[in-house]
Amino acid sequence: MKDYKNGLIYTIKTDTGIYVGSTTDYRDRKRQHKKCVWNESSSSYNSKVYMDIRDNKGEYRIEIYKMCPCDTFEQLRTEEEMVRMQLNANLNTFRCHITREQKLKETDKNNRRIVVCECGTESLYGHLSRHRRTKKHFKRLEQNQAEQINHSTDDAQTSNSHCSCPSK
Repeated sequence: MKDYKNGLIYTIKTDTGIYVGSTTDYRDRKRQHKKCVWNESSSSYNSKVYMDIRDNKGEYRIEIYKMCPCDTFEQLRTEEEMVRMQLNANLNTFRCHITREQKLKETDKNNRRIVVCECGTESLYGHLSRHRRTKKHFKRLEQNQAEQINHSTDDAQTSNSHCSCPSK
């Protein structure tokens, strides 16, 4: 189990950006970062920070920003997020920490987007899966398919009326 009393916030700086991170084992975390920069099979190989380091010919500085003894993981990540915001870090791919209220607000905002279903009905994104199970959805899909069949039949009849084949 990690001892968050050993927590610290660190930065990775390149000529063009800054990344903020936190850890309880600085030495190991430095090793992990160094490995991820060049290891193409790493899941984080294409993260902003590593792409920026490679774009800067592999040159970067990793430094302890401040010691941050904490009691929990959440406390350490909350402090990391505050430092990320203060330093305007542009190489972090994700927020370090998000409160429950912020998460609910973002989820609510995303679910309130209006989208157009494949049947042609406008719906809130958060309601789309429920809409797709309604009679209205299935009826509109059937109507759309019938219209497509009618259009293709009309097109076939129109193209036959202009046929240049000799008639019998």
